Amino acid sequence: MNAELNSDAPAMEPSLPSPRPKKSRWRTLLQLVLVVVIFGSGVVTGGALAMRMVRHKMKNFELESETMIERIHERLVWKYDLNEEQSAEAKQIVRNKIEDLIALRQEFRPRLAAEMGSFENEIAAIMDESQQTEWRENFRHFCEITFPGVYKPDAESGE
Repeated sequence: MNAELNSDAPAMEPSLPSPRPKKSRWRTLLQLVLVVVIFGSGVVTGGALAMRMVRHKMKNFELESETMIERIHERLVWKYDLNEEQSAEAKQIVRNKIEDLIALRQEFRPRLAAEMGSFENEIAAIMDESQQTEWRENFRHFCEITFPGVYKPDAESGE
């Protein structure tokens, strides 16, 4: 029962998984930077597309008012389960309020454009010619982003 060990046979060692090679710190840092760059690119792209869509909607608010009225009406009917009478009244209220908003916007637009023109010209008056050129370009770009279609300096000042 006592078996002798064969001295010529290799000793059996338990098989251990081979150790994983250690990642270098540079590789880990590179992976982290890539993740941040890819994520950041997605955020910037998504934000730019959302801003573009909002600007388009703001610019075409008056042209697409019927579509907007229908969408708001449908959502009210669906969300609040309005009956026929409520639905008809809600649609008329939405139509009236959208028309009021459009009228208010049209009434306010010339005043806003005049104030923006005054702002541009007063700042430009304290600048030299090269500064004025850059200022006007930057200000007009700002106006087109924040108030699309409102400020049209070429039409007003004859520049």
